[in-house]
Amino acid sequence: LDDSADGDGLALLQEFAFGLNPALRDNLPLVADVPQGQLVKRGIPTLLQPAAGGDGKFHALYIRYKNAAQAGINYQSQFSGKLEAWNPGVNAPVVIAEDGDYQLISERFPDTVNGEETRFFRMIVTPTQP
Repeated sequence: LDDSADGDGLALLQEFAFGLNPALRDNLPLVADVPQGQLVKRGIPTLLQPAAGGDGKFHALYIRYKNAAQAGINYQSQFSGKLEAWNPGVNAPVVIAEDGDYQLISERFPDTVNGEETRFFRMIVTPTQP
């Protein structure tokens, strides 16, 4: 599960979790047309900056396998203010689009993490324990 057969630095579990091809070096950020609710190209998680007329907040964008629980995959978004302490996300993930067996998810950044303005996010993908 930790191998990167294609040399892109993503473990096989991450490749599957984000809908990528383990035989291709495809570790580029996903591409989405959020206002239109369309996933243009699958990829690794990325940042959605505040848009005019939106909620004025940053959002984490990531791909999630629709049947993650049945497949034994756990996704956990984590946020930080200074890249030191990481806390789980507190805002509900929202499905923006669907692409076959995968969903495009948006999750709003929390306002603060440990008293600091939230500036960073990461997505942790782990196998669930049987």
